[in-house]
Amino acid sequence: MKNALIIIFVLLSNSLVSWGQESANSIFQKKVKLEAAFVMDPFYDGNGALLKVKKEVASKKHFEGYAGLSAQFLQNSEDKFSSSVDGYTRDLGLYIVTDWLYYPLKSKNVFIGLEPFMGLSTMKSDGTLSIPEYQVSESYSNKYSYFNYGATLSIGYDFGRMSTNIFTMASLKGLLDGGRTRPVDSDSKLLFGINLGYKIK
Repeated sequence: MKNALIIIFVLLSNSLVSWGQESANSIFQKKVKLEAAFVMDPFYDGNGALLKVKKEVASKKHFEGYAGLSAQFLQNSEDKFSSSVDGYTRDLGLYIVTDWLYYPLKSKNVFIGLEPFMGLSTMKSDGTLSIPEYQVSESYSNKYSYFNYGATLSIGYDFGRMSTNIFTMASLKGLLDGGRTRPVDSDSKLLFGINLGYKIK
């Protein structure tokens, strides 16, 4: 009897492990979209990258919906506004995103997208302030983390599993709640970019 129970327990355990692996593969490997984007900040002389992984949560004739995570890296030059400052600001962000795509044509190739996001941004400024006429030269380093939110608007085209789009990403932090507005370190940013995506089916 004891041996029979052990055998049944082992068989059930193997079945549960196999089912768990299949479920994990189904959840994390099917209908997933991977994206990589180049972004630029023309107002503050910056550029960077976005990486995203999103899972399909809705699919209709003219609509698709995704939910996932986005990581952002952006670097701005701080010497654009003052000849006395030589430095840069790095902006790192990790966001939860939902992406809602509308396909207006019957072919379901051209799409318009709205992608709200929210998460954590961390800015770090490093550089040197120099005023030779007063014999001043001082290095500085500042770090600031805050809750960030906004939306991305895009227009793009699907090539089967591949897709590309151009987009505008607007952070609403600072516009709606009195955030910081210092040049380069402004909480609110307007970014432009081009994105490449790949669907895993």
